[in-house]
Amino acid sequence: TGTVNPVDVTLTIGDDAGTTSTTAEIEVEDELDKTMAGVAKAAGLPEGYALFQNYPNPFNPETEIRFQLPEARHVVVRIYNTLGQEIRSLVDRDYAAGPHTVNWDGKDNHGQPVSSGVYLYQLHAGEFASVRKMLLVR
Repeated sequence: TGTVNPVDVTLTIGDDAGTTSTTAEIEVEDELDKTMAGVAKAAGLPEGYALFQNYPNPFNPETEIRFQLPEARHVVVRIYNTLGQEIRSLVDRDYAAGPHTVNWDGKDNHGQPVSSGVYLYQLHAGEFASVRKMLLVR
């Protein structure tokens, strides 16, 4: 058996004379959490955060960057050169839970094409952060 956690439940009953409320305390075991996790998995929601390898890699002129979120989060995706300089800010917004894809067209923040080479893409979502390498070939 799992841990027992008390939960307050309010039952409201209405009739022609008015409404009455009754509050009761019931106990719920941790098995409910496992069941809810199973429901989320069955619904196709990811169980954890992930940043996947871009595709295609190497690429020219465009590539896809895929990531997944187990819950809604504010996401920031940035591209850096090997010197650590920011080349492009791709994403800085809220996303729902689930799988997502963003595209990079091989251009910098000013819309100029960048040169061939190795670039890093970094994802921040809540406390999660991950970095991967990709290769642009012109």
